[in-house]
Amino acid sequence: MTWGDTVRRIRSAWTYEETRTAAACSAAQWPAAWLAWWVLTRSVQDDYGIGYGGAFGLICLLLFAPLYLPVLGLLHTLLHIAPAAVLARTAPARRLPGPAWARHLAAVALLGAVWAVPVAWAAGSGFWSTALSCALLGAAPALAAGYARRGRRTESDLPGWGCWGVWFRAGAGGFLLFAGAFGGLALAARSGLVPEYEPPVLSAAQVTGVWRSGDGAVLRLDADGGAELVRLPMKVTDRTDRSIPVCAGAGTWSLRRDGPYGEERAGVLVRPGASGSCDQDTYWTIGGTEDAPELFVLLGDPDAGDLLVLTRDQGSRAARLP
Repeated sequence: MTWGDTVRRIRSAWTYEETRTAAACSAAQWPAAWLAWWVLTRSVQDDYGIGYGGAFGLICLLLFAPLYLPVLGLLHTLLHIAPAAVLARTAPARRLPGPAWARHLAAVALLGAVWAVPVAWAAGSGFWSTALSCALLGAAPALAAGYARRGRRTESDLPGWGCWGVWFRAGAGGFLLFAGAFGGLALAARSGLVPEYEPPVLSAAQVTGVWRSGDGAVLRLDADGGAELVRLPMKVTDRTDRSIPVCAGAGTWSLRRDGPYGEERAGVLVRPGASGSCDQDTYWTIGGTEDAPELFVLLGDPDAGDLLVLTRDQGSRAARLP
């Protein structure tokens, strides 16, 4: 078989009409998918009280959606939907029982599992949930492509609209899909089916131990109320100085159910020793989950400050500090 025969076989297995239809369908579903991802993510993750919980970024994505959604839909089609269709239409696959659309969906799920490996690694998510998401995102474009192939729709089928007809319909469908997802998720949240994030409730014994950040900051909380600080950023009294001091030495701590500066969440109030520029108590709010608790603080400007997150040292609570 020559290279030209291979190209002709691929072209017969996947047509331009299918590419256009699948890309438009893929682009239409992304806003609703992003909304669902954002709502479900907020229900299990702490937003640390920063900004608007990601709502501003979601609004920006929607405003500029007409510019990048067609490109994203085309990339999704070329990397996932089209290869799955070619795989489903090979001679060995055609020998399998079932209609062509079912084989295409099976190939989409199989290729989605392959793509889920790098995506899950990059995003830090679970493999199975990522593979399921890839399969779901590929189902509608695959079915739409199959419809276009069966109908052999051409530009003459869309008088007055030309090749843009499928994109206009996809835009209208995407808007309706987003509105439906918004309403459904709002009702689900109101009814409690999508619970809001709740920080863990920790006792003083659970808070006791060594907490570290990724950049080397360490906070050790002893059972007797003593604290040790190593390269730990803290708040300062002088608001004119925008620099954030890095503190070290001894101090004290206490567990509080509400913050001394108007915070509504439980946390740890750390009082550094009176030395150098570390002259103000810092309230470390409790976040994370029961299995992976965190202590965090927003330093500097409340609207655009530096977020510092400490996680519990997985070793012994009596671990030595560096």
